[in-house]
Amino acid sequence: TASPGERLAEAFITKSFVAAGLEPGGDRGTFAQAFPVRAAIGLGARNELRTRGAVFRVGVDWQPLAFSKRGHVEPAPVVWAGYGIVAPAWADYQGRDDFAGIDVEGRWAIVLEGLPNDLDTFQQFHLQQFATLPHKLRMAQMRGAVGVLLVDDEPESAAPEVLSVSPPISPPASKDDIAVVALTRDTLRRLLAEGSTSIQLMTDEASGAHAHVIRDVELEAQVEIE
Repeated sequence: TASPGERLAEAFITKSFVAAGLEPGGDRGTFAQAFPVRAAIGLGARNELRTRGAVFRVGVDWQPLAFSKRGHVEPAPVVWAGYGIVAPAWADYQGRDDFAGIDVEGRWAIVLEGLPNDLDTFQQFHLQQFATLPHKLRMAQMRGAVGVLLVDDEPESAAPEVLSVSPPISPPASKDDIAVVALTRDTLRRLLAEGSTSIQLMTDEASGAHAHVIRDVELEAQVEIE
């Protein structure tokens, strides 16, 4: 249903078309044309995320995002990729590649949202264009990742909620999409513990962009969104 503002815009555009001498070619002899819009999406009947030692609860421990690849993801190793930023050198800045030195192909990549907190103003200005969610996902996808595990960039003492199914910015879907899910920090903590490491160690190193394979951890997923 159109809002009052949208109806005013429609009337203005229609008036402009008439003034320009255009002929209507829309519905019922007007310039308007109806089209379906999916206003909301939801979780399907089966959404699963598990390791050999744990089963995580959808909507509590994790959540698939709206543009995630649907279906089954076979058990795959997990890689820590810091903030998932890949940016070229600019002026005195030497550039950054959070995926450097690690093979991401066929693996899940853990990626923190946003930017590191220890950047100066110049670095923040340069890196912000490479810290968007679409860019991070594209970098992981180009390197062959089977999925991305997004984690809110908050202090360890915080307990942020799982991201919603529909984030404010949705990268365009394609046939080559990868699975994209959001984890709470507690879920990340449990995942890292299986690999005998800690969230504190990983987040301390995130600013330095050190990628790691999380040893002895394989993650399996089933994503259904409707």
